[in-house]
Amino acid sequence: MPTRTPPAGSRPTTGATDPGGPLLGALLRLCHAEVQHALDEGFAARDLPRLQGTVTQPLFDHAAGLRLTELAQLAGISKQAMAEAVDAMEAAGYVERIADPDDGRARRIRLTRRGRDAGFYARQLVREVEARWEARVGKAKVTALRETLRAIADARPARAERD
Repeated sequence: MPTRTPPAGSRPTTGATDPGGPLLGALLRLCHAEVQHALDEGFAARDLPRLQGTVTQPLFDHAAGLRLTELAQLAGISKQAMAEAVDAMEAAGYVERIADPDDGRARRIRLTRRGRDAGFYARQLVREVEARWEARVGKAKVTALRETLRAIADARPARAERD
């Protein structure tokens, strides 16, 4: 079996802890896990099906709906993975498929009233997590984090440039 050469500039793994601590991706995952836990608990407490953020987040900002391919692109996942997520959301009554007014052969996915209500509830739960973060580290740090992450997200290259 051939061995893989690490990228230039990378350090070999020796089992030692990286003195720089966790990388940003790991820290973002930990924060996301806290948010997801709050969403799961909140929705379970109301006996509501779980939301698929990859579907609801972009649709929350596009009331007329989006095509499946657009949703997949925005989420950075395959069309097949998005189709599965949309199917689950449709079964939960959170989204519906409608005719695309621009192309009769195409379909758009949009939030139902139930989906929009669930989205508002999810946003309330996330705001509660953010308020706990502000209590732990201060509002200024959370505000700076939001601004930094927004700047990073806004500076991403177009999908075609990344692929």
